[in-house]
Amino acid sequence: MQLARLSGGTRVTLFEPIAWKREAALKAGADYVLDPLAPDFHEKAMKITDGYGFDVIFECSGAKSTIASCYDLMSRGGVLELMALFKPEITLDAIGQFSAMQKEATIIAGVFQSPYTMQRAVSLLDRLETESLTSFVFEPDDYQKAFQAQKEGRSLKSMSHFSD
Repeated sequence: MQLARLSGGTRVTLFEPIAWKREAALKAGADYVLDPLAPDFHEKAMKITDGYGFDVIFECSGAKSTIASCYDLMSRGGVLELMALFKPEITLDAIGQFSAMQKEATIIAGVFQSPYTMQRAVSLLDRLETESLTSFVFEPDDYQKAFQAQKEGRSLKSMSHFSD
C-alpha cells in the first residue's frame, strides 16, 4: 500500500480473504479492503472505481482462480502485474488474446524486470514504515519455522536475522 501511495496511487485497495490481514492493510494505508471470497466482491470492487475498474492490479497470490478475476476488475488500458510464482501448468487462457487487445491491457508476468530494481528498492526503505509489516524475526537456523508461520497465515512477512 505504501509503495502504491508513493507512486501516486489513489483508491488503494487490497483483496484479502484473511480478516486480520485486511485490518493490517487498513493500518498500513489501504483505502479499501475487500474479501475476495464474499458473494458481492465483484460489485463492491467495481463500485470503488465508479464502474471503470482498477488501473493497476498486482496479483500476489499465485492462485489460478485469481487471474481471470483480477483481469475482469482491470480498467480499459489497465495493467495486470502477476507478481507471484504460478505453477508451470497455469496459463493465461482465461484472459484470451482478443479480449486483452480489446481492453488494451498490459499484462506483466514477472517481478524481476530490470537489473536495477534492487538498488531502487533499497533506496525506498527509509521512506517506508516496515516494522508493522514484519510479524516475526527468525534466526537463519529456524527457517522451517519461518516458512511454517507463512504457510499457516500467521505472518504478514517473516524476516531472518543474520549476525556478523
